[in-house]
Amino acid sequence: MKKVFYSLIATLMLWAYGTTAQGTTNPCTGKANFQFTVNNLTANFYSINTGNTQLKHRWLFGQGNAGSDLDNPVFIYNGPGIYLVKHYIKDDVRNCYDSTIKEVRVGNICELLKPKFEWARDSANPARIKFFNLSLPNPPPSGVTFKWSFGDGTSSSDRSPVHIYQQPGEYEVCLIMRIDGLCEKTFCLKVVVPPPCNIQPNFTWAADPANPSKIKFTNQTLLTTPNAQVRWSFGDGTSSTEWNPTHLYTQAGVYTVCLKVFISNTCVKEICRQVVVRACNIEPSFTWHIDSIYPLRGVQFRNTSAITLTQPLRVRWDFGDGTESSEWNPFHKYEKAGTYRVCLKIAFFEGCTKEICKTVVIPEPVNCERLSNFEVRLTSEPNTIKAEAVLANSSLKYVWTFGDGTGAFTPATSHKYAKPGKYTICLTVYRGENCASTTCKEIIVGPLPCSLTVVKYEYQRVNSAGNVIQFKAVSNQPILSQRWTILKDNATTPVIINQNNPTYTFTQAGVYKVCLRAYTINGCVKEYCDTIRIVNAPAACNIQVAPNPATTQITFRLNLNSNQSVSASVIDAMGVRRSIHFFNGIQGWNSFNIGIANLPVGYYSLEVKHNGIVCTGRFQKVN
Repeated sequence: MKKVFYSLIATLMLWAYGTTAQGTTNPCTGKANFQFTVNNLTANFYSINTGNTQLKHRWLFGQGNAGSDLDNPVFIYNGPGIYLVKHYIKDDVRNCYDSTIKEVRVGNICELLKPKFEWARDSANPARIKFFNLSLPNPPPSGVTFKWSFGDGTSSSDRSPVHIYQQPGEYEVCLIMRIDGLCEKTFCLKVVVPPPCNIQPNFTWAADPANPSKIKFTNQTLLTTPNAQVRWSFGDGTSSTEWNPTHLYTQAGVYTVCLKVFISNTCVKEICRQVVVRACNIEPSFTWHIDSIYPLRGVQFRNTSAITLTQPLRVRWDFGDGTESSEWNPFHKYEKAGTYRVCLKIAFFEGCTKEICKTVVIPEPVNCERLSNFEVRLTSEPNTIKAEAVLANSSLKYVWTFGDGTGAFTPATSHKYAKPGKYTICLTVYRGENCASTTCKEIIVGPLPCSLTVVKYEYQRVNSAGNVIQFKAVSNQPILSQRWTILKDNATTPVIINQNNPTYTFTQAGVYKVCLRAYTINGCVKEYCDTIRIVNAPAACNIQVAPNPATTQITFRLNLNSNQSVSASVIDAMGVRRSIHFFNGIQGWNSFNIGIANLPVGYYSLEVKHNGIVCTGRFQKVN
């Protein structure tokens, strides 16, 4: 019922946005106030501005979508309850609006009261009882109070109290639920407090010398009664009820082992300890690095084996050419190019040895002619290029000529030309006395003509549902501004975004035509279009934002079906995300506050996301 109510309110507020001038004081403030009388299920509503004939009235009674346009309506509710009634007025002469919400109690509200609770003992102190209030409705209406009688002459008015009994025994605990002194209802349960529990569990453990994964546990608990039972939890998902168990672990690691000793369900004590287990679960792994120019100079091997406990007892490398090494990260020089099978063997303890082998290819030295290959591109700075050799090595010598009488001597360089034009860039690379290689390329520096200007876009899906997409414009010229249009199949009105590289949330599944119009630095206007298919779009909903208009802070309410995280983004009229806020919500109704004091005056959208659902609302920021 409340979801429908808030959806209707949001619709009315969106209508009002089009009638109120931006940034002006609302002359209707306070005119939507009303009074009411109640007779059983019938409520009579009276507007304080009934005589003002220029006002239009709209009432929403809080029961489904029931409403009225009368000045002073009468409404009969289906049953007793507490309802939120909204009175909305609009002044067409002054071009303004106002609204107010009041709580109306109808019928015998005591029929709604259903006191109920559960209780549980504290495992560390059975005389300490925790009471859990399960009364309905939850949350309780305003005016509802709780009183607990613990059966030992004490009481409490807390909603869910904790009580410590001084003596063991059986007690009748009652919860009394009252509302405004009109009525009350009582719910009682028996609570049994057992005698003190004096068990002190204790245990030791030791690994089997022949198999470190096999652990022997010894129960050292001192008992005064022969009726005790035990339960072991070994920390790997298994358990045992033996007094002194032996457990075989399948993987090495640190496990939290717990021993629980209990005489009855009222006397339970537990102790937990960490147990370190060594097992043969090592996974050998390695990488290597070869000099791209001089591969015969040698190979650096790196041991990347996953070792979580101690260093291995032995390491042995077989390089595949008849040589070996026991170093952790060895360096090995091959005599000739070829393909070699390299193996790494790691031994932890007796009977625990694992090996991995990989194929390592040692190529011939790089051909001299390949050394001078390079890449060159224009930058966003006018008449400026960046050039970079494909192969960079400290043993090589590099000589650049840029075609304008200048040069450079590093593998990567940048150069700014004095004026636009066509230039020939050359790179000469020297390797020793007998190797000199030269490569030349022609480039055009300066603004490109529009016929050679290319604009397109790339995009990626940034959430698991695939309906939130980040767009990125790509061009061979710097882009000054962007205009995006998004049109769903069979739709006539597109969404327009005047923002560079926007992120857009698609709220419906379907095929969309997305077009980019880009304005480049060389004065060109280019358009690029593509289609995007949205398979799954999380459900959307509307939320109410109050107060509206607001000055320093807004509040929105959200009904959650479980404890979960909530994000809220404030988006301006141009689609720019001005801020994002994160909240930890609890099951049921939640109220969240967002500060807006630093926002400029104007209209804003509020986008709320939780558990794959997207909810939206709107509000106005005023001074």
